[in-house]
Amino acid sequence: MLKIFFFLLFTCGINAQQLESLKTLKTKHDSIENQLKLKYQEEIKGKSESEISEIYYQNLLSRRKNNRERFNHYFSAVQTYLESQKLIGPSQEAAQQEIPDKTANYSQGFPALYKEVHDFIKNRYQDRLDEYFTKSAKIHFIVQNDHSLYIEKVEGSEKEFNDLALLAFLMTTGKWESAFQRGMNVKSKFVLPVKFVVEE
Repeated sequence: MLKIFFFLLFTCGINAQQLESLKTLKTKHDSIENQLKLKYQEEIKGKSESEISEIYYQNLLSRRKNNRERFNHYFSAVQTYLESQKLIGPSQEAAQQEIPDKTANYSQGFPALYKEVHDFIKNRYQDRLDEYFTKSAKIHFIVQNDHSLYIEKVEGSEKEFNDLALLAFLMTTGKWESAFQRGMNVKSKFVLPVKFVVEE
């Protein structure tokens, strides 16, 4: 049996309002997935084992197609998000160097954030887990003074995992509050190391 270990050393997150298109895509493909499951349950009623086997296979193909389209849409939306933020650029204020009076905060708490990112990556790789599997990436970003997020770069040896780690981060559902210093919101830089390890 495989045990999955996920490590995130992390101290901030993202404003979910900026990523409405990703949430809409998730809702759409989740709905398709549910419809396919219900269709399968209906179609197998009263059928023989051989008929059920064929129905299962066809349903599986449809679900795999939906998952491929889901992640193509996800990654396309993430690229659009990154390209759009390049046009705008980060806010002009310097990132906070002093220890702020109040640090940037994730509304649902960091344990919930870790779980969201972990579950998203685990579900994406569920059918691709090797006996020994290790991937890692680092997401460099800024929590700006208007509570929004600016992605600076993603470092890692494998682009697919880098993109998946960023996608998982952007798909988190909580809201963020900027750091606060000397009576005003300030922006602050962070690095999110993501390491995903599967061991026997």
